[in-house]
Amino acid sequence: MRWLARGARAAGNQLREAQAAGVGHSRRLFSAVTRHADLLGRLQHADIPRDNLRLGSATGIEGALLVDVPAISCVGDTMASRPRGSMLRAASLPECVFSDPQAYVAEAIRLGRNPDALMALRARVQTARTGAALFDLAARVRDWEVAWTVMVERSRPGLAPIAFDVPAPADTSLLPNK
Repeated sequence: MRWLARGARAAGNQLREAQAAGVGHSRRLFSAVTRHADLLGRLQHADIPRDNLRLGSATGIEGALLVDVPAISCVGDTMASRPRGSMLRAASLPECVFSDPQAYVAEAIRLGRNPDALMALRARVQTARTGAALFDLAARVRDWEVAWTVMVERSRPGLAPIAFDVPAPADTSLLPNK
């Protein structure tokens, strides 16, 4: 498993936990913070990026998926812990999203110990990425436009903000009656 860490304390913790999980020294890589293009180049050599349970790294997961590298995530109950799970689901990889920290850790260890399972997941990422909603930029722009339209049209007559799923462009059920 190749991991990125931003400090001696984090690196030390990761080294200790990897050793306890039976992941050898030759499979760990630490890197300084770098430019995005350099990060993408490095990510191509990663086995499976993973992030901490509280905040996560949506940018890292998106980058990994862009270069066909699998990633796993554990979503929590804070907003900062959920974007990476949403990305993996939008990339047609719901099996890579865990809600239980123990299951997440167990999967990371399983993949770290099982090169065949890791290669199968990498192949799954390559297949899923080609038709995944996450990488359909035109559809994402349309979704943003629809979401902003709903918010603006609701705010004009003074309606309270609401949580909503982005409706299809022709669906006007969330808009106020004119």
